[in-house]
Amino acid sequence: MPAGQQPAARHGRPDRRMLYMDPGRRGQEVSDVRPPGEGNVPAALVFLSACGGVGLSTCLALCAKILAGRGWRCAIVDADLAAGGMDVLLGLETDPGLRLSELEAPLGRMDPDALTHELPKWEGIAVLSSDPWKGAPPQAWDLDAALAAMGARSDLLLVDGAGGQGLEGLEALAGQPRLVLAELSVLGVARTRALLGRVEEGSSGPVEVVGVAPRGVRGAPPVSQGEAEDFLGRPLLAVLKPRAKLATGILEGLGVERIPRSYRKPLAAIGDRAEALAGLGSPKGVWT
Repeated sequence: MPAGQQPAARHGRPDRRMLYMDPGRRGQEVSDVRPPGEGNVPAALVFLSACGGVGLSTCLALCAKILAGRGWRCAIVDADLAAGGMDVLLGLETDPGLRLSELEAPLGRMDPDALTHELPKWEGIAVLSSDPWKGAPPQAWDLDAALAAMGARSDLLLVDGAGGQGLEGLEALAGQPRLVLAELSVLGVARTRALLGRVEEGSSGPVEVVGVAPRGVRGAPPVSQGEAEDFLGRPLLAVLKPRAKLATGILEGLGVERIPRSYRKPLAAIGDRAEALAGLGSPKGVWT
């Protein structure tokens, strides 16, 4: 740990780690500390889907890989508090480092360098993974503090928001753009339209939609890109088709090893849009 920094200490709830803003803040009251999101809102892109099993987490990881390859310093936050497992998907489950069940920020702030130091890295990308099978999920202020701290040391946070449950109270994600994966099936686009309605009624920023062909379907998906765009009333940014080799590697615990050739063009389009939505300037480098 860097010199002069307080170590992450066990305190309060069992197996929770407290990462203070700095040593001098340890005795301060919560009211003395500026809440997350106030003047320190991170740039973030929240990934959502109305259907499970569409490859939301995989798509997020591949986008992070694309953007990191362009020189942007990205971080991944697994805000799927019910299921989680981003570290397992990326092959990091045995790597040491902080997970959400261990997180606690009683003063509403975390030291960005201390948190960065304790997070596992996937190909140089910091990953904060949800592990609900190990303990209760963090409080909203804990996750908000982590988002703000990670955002202070990154160009862009890529957040796995699953179906969007539990994100409403997170100040760090208020007004942030959403990227919604829509399964190109009759039920999939129906559920996606309902999700888009909820998102637009909330406090999100711009919303983009990416189509995903259903797994196990050969040839054209049941709902074409044009049909989906007509039904949803908006264009699809890109369309992804499941790749068996990619899925097999994930199921075998090998993580996301490489980007399939057929994904490069759609992921490039998603990356371009993410850069525009985040208003990215000059890359800050890589995580250390």
